[in-house]
Amino acid sequence: MAGLPLISATGCALSPWFGRTIEMPLAPWPGYEYFYLAKKQGLAETFGLRMETKDFPDPQAIVQAYLRGELQVAQLTTVEVVDICHRLPQRCPLVVLVLDESRGADIVAARPGFDEVAQLRGARVAVTPSTLGPYVLSRALEGAGLSLADVRVQPMSLSAMAGALWRREVEAAAFFPPFSDYSLRLGLARRLFDSS
Repeated sequence: MAGLPLISATGCALSPWFGRTIEMPLAPWPGYEYFYLAKKQGLAETFGLRMETKDFPDPQAIVQAYLRGELQVAQLTTVEVVDICHRLPQRCPLVVLVLDESRGADIVAARPGFDEVAQLRGARVAVTPSTLGPYVLSRALEGAGLSLADVRVQPMSLSAMAGALWRREVEAAAFFPPFSDYSLRLGLARRLFDSS
């Protein structure tokens, strides 16, 4: 993750940052709530900064904006950092703070009728490529004696997954809250595997 702590974590003097506005990109994901709270509580001002938040539809939109050079800072997952460094080394971010880790929130869920991961052989599975989704899916499949080659991976934005499950365009999805919560709550899918 990279964000407001960039200032103190890099050991930089605070004076060049006084009075500057840092635009923090945020997407629907519980891990980003820290920065909504920091903005609400005025914590940036404690360091002589102004923090503005900018909403994005999903974390991949933040990655794309970062790659285009539109953002100075971004909250990223480890997979997104590796992806950015591979795709555009000159934009490789400096990681200054790790806020969380996945302990069950990343899941593989499938439409009703799929009771175990082994049943996904040949199924269409929605995955957002530069998230933890492909890794979580591969671990789920490995546990069932399968691999990514045994399913039809459908690249898709996180925000489109619930609709794709509902319209039966995919049989399963690898995602995380709040995107997964909606699908589970409405009965569009049930959890088959999680990162715990």
